[in-house]
Formats: sequence, C-alpha cells, structure tokens
Amino acid sequence: MPLRASILAGLSLAIAVAAPRAVPAQREGAEFDVLAARVTAGEAGARKELMPIARRMLVDWNGKPRRAEPVREMVTVLLAMAQPLTPLDQPPRENEVDWRGPAVRALRWLVAADSGDVASLERLMRIAPYPYIWLPPEKELAHLRAAATRLPVLPLRLGLAWFGLELEVGTTDGAARALERIPADSISSAMRHHLLTRLAYAEGDSARAREAYRAGAQAIASAGDAEWYYSDLNWFASSAERAQWQALPLQPGSHATWLANFWDRQDLEDGRLPGSRLAAQFERWRYALREFRWDLDGSVAEGLPVPRDAAQELGLGDSPFPKDELTARIMYDNRYAPIDRVLDDRGRLVMRHGLPTERILTPGITSMAQETLVWSRGDGQVLVSFSRPAMSGTVMRLGMIARNYPVGDLMTLCRRDPRLCVLAGISATGGRNLAERIRQEFTAAREVAERTEGNPELYRKGMAGIFQAYGIAGGGVLVVMALPADALRSGTGSGVELLAEWRAVIGDAATGRIVATLDTVRRWRVDPSTVKGRFLTAYAVVPTPPGEYTVTMVAGDAAHQVGAGGRIAPVSVIPRDGRVLRLSDPILGRAGSGVTWQHAGDAVSLNPTNAWTRDDEAPLYYELDGLVVGRSYAIEVEIWEGGAKAKSPETRVAFSLVATGVSHRGEQLVSFKQLKTGDYRLVLRVRDAVGGASVERSRSVAVR
Repeated sequence: MPLRASILAGLSLAIAVAAPRAVPAQREGAEFDVLAARVTAGEAGARKELMPIARRMLVDWNGKPRRAEPVREMVTVLLAMAQPLTPLDQPPRENEVDWRGPAVRALRWLVAADSGDVASLERLMRIAPYPYIWLPPEKELAHLRAAATRLPVLPLRLGLAWFGLELEVGTTDGAARALERIPADSISSAMRHHLLTRLAYAEGDSARAREAYRAGAQAIASAGDAEWYYSDLNWFASSAERAQWQALPLQPGSHATWLANFWDRQDLEDGRLPGSRLAAQFERWRYALREFRWDLDGSVAEGLPVPRDAAQELGLGDSPFPKDELTARIMYDNRYAPIDRVLDDRGRLVMRHGLPTERILTPGITSMAQETLVWSRGDGQVLVSFSRPAMSGTVMRLGMIARNYPVGDLMTLCRRDPRLCVLAGISATGGRNLAERIRQEFTAAREVAERTEGNPELYRKGMAGIFQAYGIAGGGVLVVMALPADALRSGTGSGVELLAEWRAVIGDAATGRIVATLDTVRRWRVDPSTVKGRFLTAYAVVPTPPGEYTVTMVAGDAAHQVGAGGRIAPVSVIPRDGRVLRLSDPILGRAGSGVTWQHAGDAVSLNPTNAWTRDDEAPLYYELDGLVVGRSYAIEVEIWEGGAKAKSPETRVAFSLVATGVSHRGEQLVSFKQLKTGDYRLVLRVRDAVGGASVERSRSVAVR
C-alpha cells in the first residue's frame, strides 16, 4: 500500500535533520538488527528512534535502482515497526498496514529477483503460512519449486507450503516429491500421516487414505497434532462436539476413537457408506481452495483491508441473522469480508454442503462478477447468490460474499428459477408484494444453507419414497422400501426394466458407530402402461448384533435424476438371552399386499406402502423373549389418535398368553373399521401378570 501523503509531507526535511551520521553498511545493518529487536520487544523509545530510519528507507525504496542487501535491511526495520503482527484471520491495525504492506512487497521483490532466495521465502512464509498466500498460488508455487532445486532440504514452513500448493493446483506427483523432502524428524507421526491422507485422497486411493488417517489419529500426542485433525471437522462440527474434542486427554487412542465415531455419525446421518464424509471433506477442501479463495493475490499477507464502502451497494440491504446456537459461523450479519480469510463465502458453504450441482455465473450489474450456486437434493434445493464487493480498481483481488437475494442478470437466472422472472420484470403480475416474498425466500434459503450441513446423496429431483425398518429378535434389521414406479421410470428412461440403487446404513444411536450396511441394486420388470400410481417394493435383512439403532436409507436411479431418503429411529434389536422380558419392534402388515417375509418358518405379511384403508386387515407380528414358562402374560393392542391430546385409545384389543417357552413369536389381526381416515399411533403392550414387569412398543399408522 503506498505511504499516506500525510506521512510523506515534509519527509525530506525531517530526514535531513534526523538522519544519523553515515556509517559503514555492515555496521549499520547490525545496528538496525539490534534496534529492530528492541522495537519488537516493545521498547517505546526504540520505536521512536527507529521511526525516522524506517521513513528514510521507504523513500530510498521508492527510488531506483534497488540493491538486495539494503532491501533486506529495510524489511527487518519495517517488520519491527509493524509489530505486533495481527493474525491473518483478523483485520490489521491501521498503523500496522503502513509498514507491513511495504515489507511484504519488498520481500516479493527479493524473491522475484532471485527465485531461490530461501531466506526471503521463509520470511514471507512466517508472515503468511500456507494455506494463506503471498502471491497467486501458481506464482508462489513456482518460487517454492525453484528453492527446492537449490536446497536438498527446505525449511519446514516452505516444505509444507510446497506440498499444499502442489495439491491445490492438482499435481499429485509434485506433492509426493514435496512430502518425501520433508525430513522424518521435522514433523510428528500424526502430522505426516495427515499429509499422507491428503495425498492419497487426491490420488484417488481411498483405502490408503483411510488407513493413513486412522494411523495418524492413533498417533496424536500433542496439542499441535490435535489441531491438524481438528481443522477437518471445525467447518461443521457442533459446539458440543468442539467442546468434546477440546476436552480429550492426550493419551494414545483417545482422539482416534472419538474421530472414528464422529465420522461414522456423519455417514449414518447422511445414509452414506463408512468413510464417505471424511473423503468428501478432503475433496471439498481441494475444490474450495482451487475455486473459491477469498484472497486471490496475496493482499491478506500485505494487510490490505477491505474498504468499508466495498460492500455498501449490495451489502447494506442484507438482513441480519439471529445469533443463536444453531446458526453457522459463516454470516451472522452484514460483513465486508468473510470470517475466514482463506476461503470466501462460496468456499465456506462448499465445506458444509459439498461441491455444488450447478454454478450459474452471471454478468455483473452493480459489481464486476456474480455467481449463484445450487445444491440439488432429494428434499429440495439449496440456492444462494454471491457477488464480489462493489468497488472499483482492486475488486478482482477478492472473492465473493453471500447475499440475501439473487444478484446478477435476473433474466438469465430466471431461466433456472421461474420466480426470478418477476424480479426481472418479465412478468407483469404479482407486483411488489410477490417480489418482496421472493426476496424473503432467498433470505430463508441462504439461512438454511448456513444453518445446515451434510453429505447426502444429491438428486436433481425428489420422489415420494417410503422406508421402514424393524429390529429382529436375536440379531438383524429388516429394511423395507417402496418407490413410485412412474417417478423412477421418468428418471431412468423408457423400458420395461426399472432399477434403483438402494443403500441402508445402520448405526448405534448413542455413539453413531456404524454396525452394518446394505448397498445393492434392485430391478423390476414392469408393463410401462401400468406404472402410474404403482409402487415398486423390496425388502432385505441386514445382519446386526443386538442394540438400539438408527437406520438411514437412500434409493434412486443410477443417473441421480430422482431419489429419496429416510431415517428411522430408534430401531431395537433385542437379544435372545432369556434374562428379562423384552419385546421386538412390531411389524404391521397388510393382508393381500403380496409381500411376505419368511422368518423362522413364519410367513410375515409386510406393507411396504405403510398405509391402510378402513377395510384392510393388518396382521401384527411381534417377538417376545425372557418369558417364564407356565406364567400368564397380558397383551394389549391400542390405537390412539395421532395428536398428543388424546386421553383414551380409539380401539383396544386385549388377550392373554401362557408361556410355553422362554421366547414366543405371535401374530394378531388388527382392524381399522372403527377408525376415520387419519394418522394414528399403534401401541403394543405386554405385562407379566405375576411379576408386574411391562414392556411396550409403538409405531405410526396411516389410515387412508
């Protein structure tokens, strides 16, 4: 940044009066070092003494020609005057910018004059350690490569930056060479394995990446080690999860166990196979760095602030969001720069939601470049608009900021979202109220984007899939699905064979640990003329140990045009140990559904569509364990209105059972003739008539 005119005014006269007597250059350099060290230590008198020297050096710097050694001395003096340096994720102090900016530019001049100047490179890297940059990534990487040809071993900061930049520009061979050049004793085992993880994922070797990650997590032995692994999850972890991480003891294995459960929990919630979210986070980081840097030219290293009027034209219309626990750290209110000064707001949302399914770059109207990102999901889409700060001259050095309303050429955007045609003036109907409602919808969409995160399967369109899951006594989970044939057919094209990819992920409800998965393809041969209104059904038994589980399922066509997902919890798989009275999940079928599960010699009727009419007969199947032979048990089946206000059941059936064994499989027909159409809750209750012990299970029932 050029020196302010107020500082330069009368500078020549001040220097002429205050300039010390000329001394040999070597002695002067040594004196500068001592004086700079005193300033860095906080001596006010030393700062006052160094001020005229620093000013004189800036005047000399602006003249020609320049020589390397005086420039190095100037950098030492200017960095001392800039102390203490503000962390790069915070706006710099005003007086700091006057000295820090010229120091960084001088160091860049030294590196440009001698690309292998390791000393200057290291000073730059101390100011802006990777992933911050002090030049555009490709140019910075070129200097690091030049230094690597000059020295067999680079200083650690340079080696780490070389590795990171090679991955950022997509040269995995170069990253592998950089990693090999980092001495084994210069970083911990945990850090090296984290670097190996990044490299293996970039090379597409997920198995090797997961193994490296597990080994590294097992080796965490210091706060520095833990910070490397914390950086992967800090983008989206809840405050409770962050607190748990910070409280972990530095003992072998404690972080590894926590991380394994943490990443399993993400995959369980998203219905993904184990390891999917971990791989996605590394992919997102590479993509966001490459596409969505906030600092595009190293201006953050210089300390250049974003002018307060930079976002005025577009930013002041943004509505602030409430500051609550559920809101992400991305945007609480209006800002002129993103919270994180490595990625812009597009990059931060990529770290939460993944790679966008669509990018719409539009011509600028009030600023130079604008973009809308779309994440299409089975339950709808997340759509957020972004634009660069609306300022002239240096706008291209900055990334983009999220906006509360669509930006850019709305006539182009409305081809993607017809609502925007109203804002574009194409439609004469609706008027101001409709336009304002559309703005509010965009504000809500942006808030949803910043409150949520995940790695769900992305489909362009959702469909009304129906999913069920039941725990089986002794072990196993029965999963059932029904998909609308007409929706699936539109997603896969015409033909008599329809197929769907079906995945079920089963995990411990308390820890999130995944215990079993199903990943399969189901095919159906259908008459194209009969698909309308028809459901395609399938079921499977997934082996699991006893426990309380959450089951997440996803199904859709192979082209990811249509899909659906669902989560069922809790699903109880009771043990068969005969110790205490236990009741399995009740399975409510439908007579005549045509779908029957053969289980231990019993034909168990299923109802994949999970809805009944008043005329249907519904076989209720259940399993009991822990019975006492010869003892009587009272069994009740009640159907309650779906709301919480009901004081008594709509129907009730009671009967008794005399146990002939420790376990029992039973079936009872349930009638809905006395019910109106609506949503209900079925309760199955079993009570020991002698001991008084009681167990019950419930499930929802839809009568249509």
